[in-house]
Amino acid sequence: MIKTTLLCLILLVTTCNSHKKMPEQSVDSIAKLHDIWALNSINGEEINRAEFGGQKRIPVLEIFIEEKRIGGNDSCNELFGTIENIDNSSINFVALGGTKMACPDMKLAYKYGKALVQTRSYKIEKLQLYLYDESGKELLNFIKVD
Repeated sequence: MIKTTLLCLILLVTTCNSHKKMPEQSVDSIAKLHDIWALNSINGEEINRAEFGGQKRIPVLEIFIEEKRIGGNDSCNELFGTIENIDNSSINFVALGGTKMACPDMKLAYKYGKALVQTRSYKIEKLQLYLYDESGKELLNFIKVD
């Protein structure tokens, strides 16, 4: 009886110790995505915040993890979409749509939408969200605003 109890305790301790703590990125990253993010840069180029105002707004991405959807704006139009896949480092957006306002300059809105569709992975670091394409190239960089 004592041998059996001792063996059970050894197995329990060994099993508990064999589970290594997962890195912060894998444990918390999905939960941390659920937030509001303001665009910082697109394709490696910082956006000029002085250019925004009036009809032209800083692009914002709001991620709703539980509902697997996104919202926000592309500097001109409101946007919405679905999160097709998500795990501790990968994400992709599908069924993107938006309002159809006619803004004088749609270049940023077009680049932003294209980058969102190409997104395949992400990283969160120091209140910043980085979105990457399938080759690992940084597409979008956001700063947490909420």
